[in-house]
Order: sequence, then C-alpha cells, then structure tokens
Amino acid sequence: MKFARFDTNGSRGSAQVVPTLARMDDSLLLLDETVTFEVPEQTDATALRELLRRNWVCSLVFSETSWVVYVDLEPRDGDLADLLREVERWVSERHLRAIRFHLDGRAYVLEAGEIAWPLAAA
Repeated sequence: MKFARFDTNGSRGSAQVVPTLARMDDSLLLLDETVTFEVPEQTDATALRELLRRNWVCSLVFSETSWVVYVDLEPRDGDLADLLREVERWVSERHLRAIRFHLDGRAYVLEAGEIAWPLAAA
C-alpha cells in the first residue's frame, strides 16, 4: 500500500493521522511553496535532485544527519500532486521503501515499493 504518513514525532514514533497522497490537496500550496525531502545518502539525494530539476527549481543541502532536497513548487494546478507522484516513483525504483518530506511545517513519510536488502556474505 502506498501512502504518506503524517510523522508527528519525526521518525521516532507512529502517528494517529494517516493522510494519503490521494487526499492531499493542492490548496496546501497557499501555505508554503517549498517541499523538502530528506534523503540519507548523498548519491541518492543527488540523483533525486537531478531527476526533479527537469521540472522544478531545486537545490541540495546537507542538514545535520541527512541530505535535503528543496523543491520550489510552481503556481499551476496539480504541481504538488505531480511532484509527489514523481518522488513516489523514484523511491520505488531506488528500493528505498520510504523517505520523509516536509510541507507547511509538517513532516510526512512517503512510502513506495519494497526495500532491497543487500545479501549478506555467508
């Protein structure tokens, strides 16, 4: 099941509210025009920025424990939905399982696909 989970406690706990991507509305754009995505590895963060810069203005910054991709939303219908679908597809293709993103001062977890666990040497 693919969904974005409202992450009230950061990554330390589970939240009671579960807004799905389907329920997220572009009316949220009225509150903030930047979405940030936390990506633990620099190579993955760089790949996400390169993918997104085709359609959005974005930048990459290291912030304490993770890499953060900042994406400026455009004032067009469906821009937030298009962005989240693109990132959801990317998370699935990279087998990351989930990444955190921030919108309007709230943290969410975008989950997609399966984790690709490395095989342990016997």
